[in-house]
Amino acid sequence: MDIKNKRSIILLGHAQSGKTSLSESLLFRCKAITRKGSIAGGSTVSDYSCDEIERKFSINASFMFSDYQDTRIQIVDTPGYIDFCGEVISGIHAVDNALIVIDAHSGVQVGTEKAWNMVEELKLPRIIFVNKSDIEGIDQNKIIEDIRSSLSKKAVSLEKADELMELVAESDDELLAKYLDTGTLSLDELNQGLRKAVISAKVFPVIFGSSLKDNGIDGLLNAVKDYCASPLERPAPELIEGKLAISPDAPFSAFVFKSIIDPYVGQLSLVRIFSGKLLAGSNFYNITQKASERIGQVYFLQGKEQHFTESADCGDIVAIPKLKVTRTSDSLSEQANPVVFKPQVWPEPMMSASIKPHSRQDEEKISQAVAKLIAEEPTLKVFRDQETNEEIISGLGDLQLNVMVNRLKKKFNVEVDLGTPKVPYKETITKSVRMQGKYKKQSGGRGQYG
Repeated sequence: MDIKNKRSIILLGHAQSGKTSLSESLLFRCKAITRKGSIAGGSTVSDYSCDEIERKFSINASFMFSDYQDTRIQIVDTPGYIDFCGEVISGIHAVDNALIVIDAHSGVQVGTEKAWNMVEELKLPRIIFVNKSDIEGIDQNKIIEDIRSSLSKKAVSLEKADELMELVAESDDELLAKYLDTGTLSLDELNQGLRKAVISAKVFPVIFGSSLKDNGIDGLLNAVKDYCASPLERPAPELIEGKLAISPDAPFSAFVFKSIIDPYVGQLSLVRIFSGKLLAGSNFYNITQKASERIGQVYFLQGKEQHFTESADCGDIVAIPKLKVTRTSDSLSEQANPVVFKPQVWPEPMMSASIKPHSRQDEEKISQAVAKLIAEEPTLKVFRDQETNEEIISGLGDLQLNVMVNRLKKKFNVEVDLGTPKVPYKETITKSVRMQGKYKKQSGGRGQYG
């Protein structure tokens, strides 16, 4: 696939806004799947883990791909609950564009604003999809005003030709001069100007639709194809060392943005390639760990399915199994041309609990299992309190900690309970005093005196 025809998008938004259902509609419309799965039935491509199927909401970031009109679209579906925002942080470092999903009934919510601010820091191009717009009584004008007041005044519906033309003109000096002189823009000028404005994050198209009924899906796919950034046009990632030339012909460089631990297969390292090519059966240099790694196989992910590929290049998101030293946030490159990407920054834990194993056997297995959990979910921290001798796990919320305990049981066969950490009470000297006393004890014989 020509690099100019590659698009990568991350689906972001508040919980229950319909991101997973939308990803299912996109895959179905592109014929990447033959039938749409459902969240209720536990049959979606994206939510495939047992805890996601059981709870009926996304917990992990999921990775998919499809082809639409000679354009390769890679899709990242993310959870909406704040407890799992580490998955969002991982995903936004892998993509070139963001798709903000809003529930038409609820409008802009806290999770919507949180997601918007995260991609705003990276200046990623954005499209806004207002989902569930088929609900009776939905006022599109009111929703647009809500988006403009909460997210950006540069948001505009593609149905509003006059407003769209005005915003596109304002984003470019030459187009603005033409618009002021003639009061209009040609269709070519409008389309080219809109693409440039979206890529530079100066205009944010709004599309209304319904993932449940597949309304607006064609328009959304066309917008992704026509207006979103290719890997050549995305904002440059922040580097600590080296120079990056985004091209398939440049020296190889990539960033490990996430790790997945499977108890049977081992570790999968998820990699975004920023330049050059990656071949199955070749070597690369891990500049972070200062070690060479041998690649066995390379895969594109379609949910839980792994699709083997002989090679991947600039702009691709791929998975590499069983690397020995490579970890999340590592930078990969050629040893002669080192490129070091700025590592991800994870939020500090906000809640802690003690871990109590059910048995001696569970106690022996717990350290290794928890280490694998942390490799997957860097927002978790585990330590032993030296004063209370308790194992303490810390995370972003009660929901995340409960999910992780359930995962320990089902994924690693370790039974534990969460408890309230003990508080080590201490006493301290508050002031100095002078005292005099006498010790006297008669226990027979000479006794004791002091």
